[in-house]
Amino acid sequence: FDICRSLGVASSDGQPTVLCLDSAALDRGTGRRGGDLRSVLDTMGERSRRAQGLGKAVTSGSGVGLLGCRVYLLASAATVYGLLKVGPKRLFVARGAQDGLVEITPLCVLDFY
Repeated sequence: FDICRSLGVASSDGQPTVLCLDSAALDRGTGRRGGDLRSVLDTMGERSRRAQGLGKAVTSGSGVGLLGCRVYLLASAATVYGLLKVGPKRLFVARGAQDGLVEITPLCVLDFY
């Protein structure tokens, strides 16, 4: 399965290319192609989980795993070298010693491998 070709990106002379996946890209991937993309995300999410010692994978190609998020993959043809998942994260931060907490939703790194 050539992930670069399936996303319409020509891999340049065997050099790795950065690919961007979001929920729309997964939705466009119907049939076998969509299943292959989801499988890549499941595999990379599981590898990330093991490498970080987490109890549950943060990145998944099934369900609502990419809702509002983007996943960047470093890939060349059929080889995926790495993953970076970014998206909004609900955080509570201290505004000041007297002001208490305020809720923010910044763009954050959610997963990496």
